[in-house]
Amino acid sequence: MSERKNEGRITERIVEDEYSFLICIPGVAAAALSAVVFARMRHSSLEVLLCGLSLFDVLVLSSTLLIYPAMNACQNEADPTNSRVCHFFWTSTLFAYPLSLIAQAGSVWTCVAIASDRFIAVSFPIKKHVWATPKTSLFVICGVTLVSVLFKLPAFFEITLNEYGQITPTSMRLNANYQKYYMTYMYLIFILFIPWTVIIVLNGFVIQKVIRMTVMTVVMTGIFVLCNIPPAINNIIEAYAPQYRDSYRHRIPLSTLLVCVNSKVALKLRIRYGVKYDKNT
Repeated sequence: MSERKNEGRITERIVEDEYSFLICIPGVAAAALSAVVFARMRHSSLEVLLCGLSLFDVLVLSSTLLIYPAMNACQNEADPTNSRVCHFFWTSTLFAYPLSLIAQAGSVWTCVAIASDRFIAVSFPIKKHVWATPKTSLFVICGVTLVSVLFKLPAFFEITLNEYGQITPTSMRLNANYQKYYMTYMYLIFILFIPWTVIIVLNGFVIQKVIRMTVMTVVMTGIFVLCNIPPAINNIIEAYAPQYRDSYRHRIPLSTLLVCVNSKVALKLRIRYGVKYDKNT
């Protein structure tokens, strides 16, 4: 049993420290550069959407860098209460945690907007210049941001600092109904099922007309599904199997790592194919 715990801690440390830096730091740089490039271009609706998506990815990856390396360093402190690293982790997590959830939701629904934009470009090429313009895409990004903030607003009230300055879950976060309906059902419906279904359906129509985009579409959709299933499993465990919360805790940073992988890989695919695709449609 102790060997299993030690293996889990080693896995957590590797994921939280080494992989977080190796993936998140280059990812933040790439996403930030992409946002700058697409912001300067802004000649099409796709470029505006890609700029917004890059900004969401910057926020997701930056939040991960703020939370997990500091959390792992805090766990190695002999006296966490008097540790600056721990106080930094506790304080930064109050804001980084809900912001990462907002950015994740925004990133998912911006992918839906991109799929919709490509569907309009392929299926309604004449009306595209009326329905899908840089201005309408800007409104879409603003709308996605607003809805994501409202949808994930409860996350700001899930954690708080106790009298020792340590981060602790609130009574709302520990509420069984909150975990069941909001964290599990609403996550599965609005972050996984609906976006996944819409993206697959719209891309299905696009694939029929643009065969050369099949590989990118399948890869992006597959990565999106695979990387977002582990967080959903974590929420299900929180709601329905609390006895397993402390077992295999490396699943938590691992699921966060997969979200980062999704952002970085999808970003590379969008940079490689996105602009070329937009010019040809």
